[in-house]
Amino acid sequence: GDSILTLQVVSRAHDAGIAIRVSDFFARQSVRELARALQPAMGASEAEPFAGDAPLLPIQRWFFAQRFPEPHVHNLAFLLEVTRDFDAHAAERVVEHLVAHHDALRMRYRKVGDGWVQTCAPQETHRVFWVRDGASLEADIADVHRSFDLEHGPLIRFVYFPRQARLLIAAHHLVVDGVSFRVILDDFRGVYVCLRRAQPVRLARRTTPFGEWGRRLEAWAGGEALRAQLPYWQSVVDQVRPLPGASDGVPNLVGSLAVEEGALTDRETDRLLSCAASPVDLLLAAVASAVCAWTGERSLVLDVDAHGRDAGLFEGVDLSRTVGWFTAVYPLAVRLPEEDDGRALVEQVRAQRMAVPSGGVGWGVATTMAGQVGSDLASSWISFNYLGRFEAAAEGEPFVGFASESAGLGFCPLQRRMHPVEVVAVIFGGRLRISWSYSRDLHDARTVRRLTDDSLERLRRLTEVVATR
Repeated sequence: GDSILTLQVVSRAHDAGIAIRVSDFFARQSVRELARALQPAMGASEAEPFAGDAPLLPIQRWFFAQRFPEPHVHNLAFLLEVTRDFDAHAAERVVEHLVAHHDALRMRYRKVGDGWVQTCAPQETHRVFWVRDGASLEADIADVHRSFDLEHGPLIRFVYFPRQARLLIAAHHLVVDGVSFRVILDDFRGVYVCLRRAQPVRLARRTTPFGEWGRRLEAWAGGEALRAQLPYWQSVVDQVRPLPGASDGVPNLVGSLAVEEGALTDRETDRLLSCAASPVDLLLAAVASAVCAWTGERSLVLDVDAHGRDAGLFEGVDLSRTVGWFTAVYPLAVRLPEEDDGRALVEQVRAQRMAVPSGGVGWGVATTMAGQVGSDLASSWISFNYLGRFEAAAEGEPFVGFASESAGLGFCPLQRRMHPVEVVAVIFGGRLRISWSYSRDLHDARTVRRLTDDSLERLRRLTEVVATR
């Protein structure tokens, strides 16, 4: 059920000479069945470094269509604790290797007429690695978030704070997503260790270039395969209903953001992960049923955030280690079964999720590239994102783990949020943690607290009902 973790397995298997697809993991639910799908990774050559113009992907087109007041501030960031003997000189060389290896980290964006053009620079001319005293860590991090320049770059920074033994990695969302950060952290560790041990630097192979994926999607946007999906997408968006309290007339701004959080215990998380059902289906079932109990409806449409890297659309495409913003946001219609049966609910959610064509990628292509089924990537009033297991990304020399301090606010307070309610689940510190983000101008804390607690309680009950492996 952890498709992001599966991407990492696919990448490492390929490096070991084994070819397998993400879809194989979900179609073949045992090691024996999976072994039958393995093939030698023959004839796969490493992608060449890329420079030049690249088509905007659907999520990037959505971003520019929003006309945000400060488009240069829309960032993802992680603050890591590093070892006390952290070698800043080696780290700077690591960053040079990473920026040269991952094309998306050298992207630039310029406005041409009513649109935007994305161009990959042949090399990075700015200094991307900084060292800061950290006398005021919060202020220094805020400065980093405001230091990006869409037209001239750079769009990623690595900032070392020796006083606190912290490393901030911040990047504009246009060039990274959650999977990208895992790749960057993995590569950072590998190159850093090589340099510290005076060994030759070896980065994992380049996979399909970011620009190649965009060109494939542009061609696919005008084809019959996408047109065949349009009735499905239309039937889903026809079921969208507003949430109680949410209104188009009230601004939903980042500055009004509030969050309610909850978590399972270690034991409950272990039980969740050992269930016969996917964590994604259990979480969707719990969240959807909690929201339906609040709204009084029997169905709900959520916008699901998927990694968008294994749609099964094209042969010979491997995005498992390609850095960039590939996120596929798509509407998922969840209808509760008539009977109050937890097992039936999870099975129905899974069936509805598996019925989504092309991993949801088609929705973004239809709305932003083909001009079909409306014009907004965000169709629902609530979003759901399961990030899987994340903590392992920050383990191993020179990382100690994720820092306790905040990585800062990477968004302009006057920017409009994508959804009134956003639900994010992640496994961190051995526990599943869930956060419900909302606007204080639209919903009150007590309502969202009840939803948070109710979704966790429903998740516990569903986990008990579904048979363990």
